[in-house]
Amino acid sequence: MKVKDIADILDGEVDGDPEHEIKDIAPVDEVDEDTIAVLRKEEDWHKIKKKAGAVVIPPNVVPDRKLSYSFIRVKNTEVAFVRLVELFYPREVPQPSISPMAYLGEVKLGKNVHIGAYTWIGDAVEIGDRTVVHPFVYIAGGTKIGANTVIYPGVVIYPRVTIGSNVVIHSGTIIGSPGFGYVRCEDGWLHIPQVGGVVIEDDVHIGANVTIDSGTLRPTHIGKGVKIDNLVQIAHNVKIGENTVIAAQTGIAGSSELGNWVMLGGQVGITDHVKLGDGVMVAAQSGVTKSAPPNTKLFGYPAREYNKARRTYAILFELPQIARKVKELEKRLKE
Repeated sequence: MKVKDIADILDGEVDGDPEHEIKDIAPVDEVDEDTIAVLRKEEDWHKIKKKAGAVVIPPNVVPDRKLSYSFIRVKNTEVAFVRLVELFYPREVPQPSISPMAYLGEVKLGKNVHIGAYTWIGDAVEIGDRTVVHPFVYIAGGTKIGANTVIYPGVVIYPRVTIGSNVVIHSGTIIGSPGFGYVRCEDGWLHIPQVGGVVIEDDVHIGANVTIDSGTLRPTHIGKGVKIDNLVQIAHNVKIGENTVIAAQTGIAGSSELGNWVMLGGQVGITDHVKLGDGVMVAAQSGVTKSAPPNTKLFGYPAREYNKARRTYAILFELPQIARKVKELEKRLKE
């Protein structure tokens, strides 16, 4: 594509040769005359070791006039980077078709739906327009799936699950499996039936090997725009607010509630019945045992307010030196 055409897509302004041809996007340290790079920080100029086809720059960055590149100035370089990757590497969408090797019960399909081979779909399932179900997917009867949703191979969807539109579910994910609830009795442990199901709203992205358990009597609820990384466990009756982001290997215990725009780092653990307000941020490997008000930053185990936890950990590493001083003082007092 020509630089001017890329600039139009990015809503940017061209400074340089608008007719120059670009064939690909590249990292700043690998860009050449045929490619375009995104400069996110002004101090990264030195990483550009070759003549570039074009460089996307933020509005506050002054181009290096020693470099004879074409520049595209944009409002947000992060958004521009995403658009460029999607431009040069568009997602492959299968042609609408129903594989003869798929099993479909009495289902209701929208327009231009794709169903891959060896997929099993039960009765009373509804699938919206342009949704893609890849091979080897199991969808239990009664499931409802919106439009423009993509379900990758190996996904298992249990009964009583509702999935919205523009949802992406990656391989190995299991949605609606029975929650972990037992009552102790004389003969051992009696499993509590989990019949609440799962509700996943629009624009949710779910990574690979995620497990979202069915609620007991009400559904486990995943709000609109939530993004879930790989290897995340979400237990029964959990409620996750809109646009929350959850990193890999996080576990959320039953009946906990997360507000809107919550951010959980990798390997975060949240105990049951915890409530986190809107905008709460939890640092990686933290263990959350108590509820927190909106816009709180948490860190450590047990998780505490971020700055207070950092000071506590700083003192913790000084304990050997403090212990030696205490022993010296005890010795002097004894003498």
